[in-house]
This record gives sequence, C-alpha cells and structure tokens, in this order.
Amino acid sequence: MSANAIDQRDWFLFHGAFTLVAAGCLAWLPFARGQILMGLVVAFNAGLPLFAVWRRCPHWIAIWLFVFPLSMFQILPDYFLAEVAGVIVFPDQGGPRVGPLSAYMGGLWAIPLFAIVYWSEQVSPRWRHAVAALLAFLIFGVSEALSPTLGSWFARDVRMVGAVALYVLPAEALLGVAATVGYELSRDSTFRRLMAASAVMLFYAGSLAISLLFFEHICGPA
Repeated sequence: MSANAIDQRDWFLFHGAFTLVAAGCLAWLPFARGQILMGLVVAFNAGLPLFAVWRRCPHWIAIWLFVFPLSMFQILPDYFLAEVAGVIVFPDQGGPRVGPLSAYMGGLWAIPLFAIVYWSEQVSPRWRHAVAALLAFLIFGVSEALSPTLGSWFARDVRMVGAVALYVLPAEALLGVAATVGYELSRDSTFRRLMAASAVMLFYAGSLAISLLFFEHICGPA
C-alpha cells in the first residue's frame, strides 16, 4: 500500500471513529446537549493532532494549525449574522457562550474545514480549487440540512429550502476555496497562518453579506 493510500486510510479511521463516538454520545445522552457538543469539539481538536503525531502525519498538523485559528475567527461572521443581520439563531443548549453563540462554535468549524483542505490537497493543483468549492458546498449544505437534528442553530426570515438558508451556500463554497488557498500560501509560517486565517474569515464575512443582499433584497423578500 502506498504512503498516500495509508494516509487516506488513517483519515477514514480517525474520522470514522470520531463519528461513531459523536453519534453514540448524542444518541444516548440527549440531555446537556451543549456540554456534550463542547466536549466532542474539544476531543476532535485535541485528538486530531495527537493522532497525527502517532501516525507520523506532519501535514495533518500543518492543516490543523491553519483551520483551527480560522475556526476560532469564524465566531465573528456568526456573531454578525445573529446580532446585526438577525438571520440566524443559536439556541442556548447549556454550556459556555460567546455572546449569542455557543462557545463550541469556535472549534466546530475546524471539523469540516480540515476535511475540505485535506481532500483538496489530494488532487492535482489544476482541479484543487474546484474540488474545494464542491466539497464545501456539499459538506456545509448537508450540515445546514441536518442542523435541526443538533439544534445548534437555525435560520430565520430568509429564503430556505427545508432547513437550508440559500444565501449561505455560495459563501460557504467560496469559503472552501479561500481556506485551501490560505493554507497553500501560509503552511510554513505561524504568522502567515494567522494572517491568512483572518483574511479568509474577512473574505467569508464579505461573501455572506453580499450573498444575503442578493438573495434577500435584490431578489426580493423571502
């Protein structure tokens, strides 16, 4: 088996194990949902680099060192959507909060962003950004559709298909591309990672605002 195939197998092993643990916790411990989700987010962000060290996957750590601060910065666009735009609600599920958000949201973004950047890096540079956009569209679209199951957030007063707010999809597809580009440009420097992560967050916030303007005002009210 090639080194790349082993690396991909390890990706599925880690994420498969985490998914099983998360599903078990959420199914069998329906109370204190906020604390459980906080624990799962901490477990992912602590377990992934430890697993990467054990399996000798330095590129995993490099990706995580970029997507984790980006995930923390993502609190700001979510805060804007909840407090300024008023188009999303983050219910109080128990546990610590940052303004209108559950605190675990600061680490939750790292889970899909790691997958997007990792798998985008597996393809040729010619197709990398297209793959990042497609993966982000699919992963975030499914996350939005399943959000009522977790109860972490819900959209309001916007155009929707089921539980999915339409305005977020173009912005989140662009987020996947921006995260991949940001990682490519900053993988060798801690300072560059932080600057790139903050730039990606600001790009995403602007994309959200423009997409919200287009879907909810230019196209008419929901």
